[in-house]
Amino acid sequence: MVASSSVLQLPQPFKSTSLPPKHSSIIFSLHPKFQLLTFSLLPLCTIQNQQMLFSKTISPSSHSRLPHETLVSYTQLRECHLLPDRVTMSKAINACASLNNLDFGQSVHGEMVKLGPGFSDVILYNSLVDMYVKCGSLVVARQVFDRMNERNVVSWTSMISGFLRNGASRESMELFSQLIRDCVWPNEFTMAVLLRACAQVGELKKGQSVHAYLIRNWCFESGFLENSLIDMYIKCGSLVSAQTVFDRMGFRDVVSWTCLIDGFVVNGLIDEALMLFHQMGQEKVTPNSYTVSNIIRACAFTEESFICKWIHGFVMKKPDLWSNLFVMNSLIEMYARIELMECAHLVFDKLPEKNRESWDAIVAGSARSESAIEALQMLNKICSMGEYLCPETMASLLQCCDSLKEGKGIHGYLVKHGYLPFLMIENSLMDMYSKHGEIDPVRQLFLEMPKRDIVSWNTLILCYVHNGHTVGALELFAKIHRRDCNNIRPDSITMLVALQGCAQLASLHKGEIIHAFIMKSGLEFDIYIGNSLIDMYAKSGRLDLSEQVFTEMPGKDLGSWNSMISAYGTHGYGNSSLELFNKMQNLGIQEPDQRTLVCVLSACVHSGLIEHGLNIFESMFKKFGIKPGIEHYGCVVDLLGRSGQVKEAEQFLNKMGMRPNASLWGALLGACHLHREVEVAERVAERIEALEPENATWKVVLSNIYAGAGRWADALKLRAEMKSEGLHKEAGWSCVEVRGNVHRFMVGDTKHPDSERIYEILGRIREEVGE
Repeated sequence: MVASSSVLQLPQPFKSTSLPPKHSSIIFSLHPKFQLLTFSLLPLCTIQNQQMLFSKTISPSSHSRLPHETLVSYTQLRECHLLPDRVTMSKAINACASLNNLDFGQSVHGEMVKLGPGFSDVILYNSLVDMYVKCGSLVVARQVFDRMNERNVVSWTSMISGFLRNGASRESMELFSQLIRDCVWPNEFTMAVLLRACAQVGELKKGQSVHAYLIRNWCFESGFLENSLIDMYIKCGSLVSAQTVFDRMGFRDVVSWTCLIDGFVVNGLIDEALMLFHQMGQEKVTPNSYTVSNIIRACAFTEESFICKWIHGFVMKKPDLWSNLFVMNSLIEMYARIELMECAHLVFDKLPEKNRESWDAIVAGSARSESAIEALQMLNKICSMGEYLCPETMASLLQCCDSLKEGKGIHGYLVKHGYLPFLMIENSLMDMYSKHGEIDPVRQLFLEMPKRDIVSWNTLILCYVHNGHTVGALELFAKIHRRDCNNIRPDSITMLVALQGCAQLASLHKGEIIHAFIMKSGLEFDIYIGNSLIDMYAKSGRLDLSEQVFTEMPGKDLGSWNSMISAYGTHGYGNSSLELFNKMQNLGIQEPDQRTLVCVLSACVHSGLIEHGLNIFESMFKKFGIKPGIEHYGCVVDLLGRSGQVKEAEQFLNKMGMRPNASLWGALLGACHLHREVEVAERVAERIEALEPENATWKVVLSNIYAGAGRWADALKLRAEMKSEGLHKEAGWSCVEVRGNVHRFMVGDTKHPDSERIYEILGRIREEVGE
């Protein structure tokens, strides 16, 4: 490829006179900036030895690591019609690579081509390959590489590294194979790049092949390649091999220790990481900031405050560590993770300077551990300072909003400061609005997103399921299933949410379709999906299929047992629930949790097993160490209420260990309706009104109780109050599945196109039942 030379024009030859040698020496002794200034003031006719002056003027800038000045020098000197030599041109190309200046680099390339064969040596072309790679122009880099008449190991290494840098790890490995076929002997940098390529794509077998090649052909002296091997094995998931390489090293530097410690931390082997750090100290190896940051992460994972304070103390004894902002930010994140925000603020406040990572750590920690209001106050402070948080921190802020008002405030901030569109933040905004029951903003955000991923679809489907739009949720799932959304494929989360929707609608047909898709996708062994299948089949009336899924599950967690116990209870098989509960305890597989006991108590409620239920409730704390919660108390109220022990249920609520909420009193009110306990109902109604004055449900139930007891005046009075106050009971709805389609309807519904025919058939059924 012939690159463009539009930026720098090719010079014209000219004649020049000499400059006295002592004057040249004075110019060359100056700082590069003053060389350029002096040179620009000299008349063109006084310049002697063009290439020498060109090369000597530009080289100091390169050695002083001032790539911008190198290019300024190159431009000014070329404007004086001086011809560069190969060294000068190489330095200019290297400066373009450092500055990621592709246009300037292409111009220099164009000049190289026009200057002819004298500028086609391997060093210049190696610089060109490196420049195109670093500027992200991999195709041109490969074209330059392929047209090289001569290649050395640097050429191959630059090209292999270029593929790796641009995410083409497999291509880099293929190029290495070609290097071996061309009988080029790789150096240690080539091998290190190849190991990084294996690590990047998780190619353990190829990494092992490279290791075998190194053992046959290499002598490990510096430890550089062994460190690369450790890193490759860790990223390919073979910690045992990484440990073996580490143990066999003749010399281990701080990088060796840091690599293995990082591997242990990433894989959750926290104790091993801490032991290795201790061993590192015993062998008198001084940890660097990366080592210590990894250990700080390990301490955070322990969630033990004394361990976290130990590493904090270690850092404060080392001036090179406590003065390192990267390490101190890690300390803030650690304290935030274990919710010791007082310590996090202490570290943060003592920082002599703060960067964006510092603010990210303290704000995200405040949002998780304190309150979104506290985090918002800090956000306003950051904004006034002209600083901005990273998108990940803003997303975490949205996840911690306690109120819709806070969420809308953050949404406004995000819009104002240009965070949108950004996929992670848009997904978090959808999730925030969904949690507060705001369906319209979720749908609007989804429709306006320029790009969506499976998280976006899952969030919208979950929003529909949680907010009663289950039919719409299943329609969205069907759209993904048909691949009508840019080839986005459903994942395990999509399946779980869709199964929840089928369970809500008791849609057996759609549930079976999803189950078949799960089998086809190879997700049938996912425990969470198995648990959801048990629940879906039970709520769709197929207890036998729930049992089959439970029996065939290769692995079960506590949720599996809970789902099956609940399934038996839902179908009125309370004794089967109790048997399974006892079996779980006898096998010693799982210890019951709060949810387990709710499932067992609910089973007792549905089957009228009053004594069993009361005994389990009484033994909750004594036998299992579980303190009863609202749901457990609610089950006992149902047990007593359904058996006609309404007054006992009232006494139970008055004596319970916590303040009863409106739902508990509502359960008791339902029992009063069932057994026509008017006096208790009136007392319970007063309790509910005090807790939830805008809730009209209790007035409807109490008026029905009055009507049932023949107290029509009181019933009409309550109805009149509701009407005057504008209160109304939310209409209930039901659904029916016909030929695989779910139809939702309410009392007196006439929206269905066949509603007249439906009501006609219902009328006939009533007549036949009446007869």
